[in-house]
Amino acid sequence: MKYIVFEDSGNEMLVAFPKCIDHNRMAEAMSALRFGSDREWHRRQGKIVAAGFIEGRECVGRSETLNIGSRKNIDTMMFLAGGFRVLTPKT
Repeated sequence: MKYIVFEDSGNEMLVAFPKCIDHNRMAEAMSALRFGSDREWHRRQGKIVAAGFIEGRECVGRSETLNIGSRKNIDTMMFLAGGFRVLTPKT
């Protein structure tokens, strides 16, 4: 499987999907679902913070189409915890 993690409004969400879908196409689909047809959502309203592959119970690798990699341990912990994490506000 593949995955992307996007940040929006102080939260990170991991979305897993089949390998037959390109990372950039999934990002576009998430954009349409979340913000309507605007394909520039990750540049203005949120951002992709990680992308890669799920192998067994581990997140690894990188997305060539998005030019961003896995954060390995952080993404693996998110995946195992259900794909959501609240970011700690910076002080």
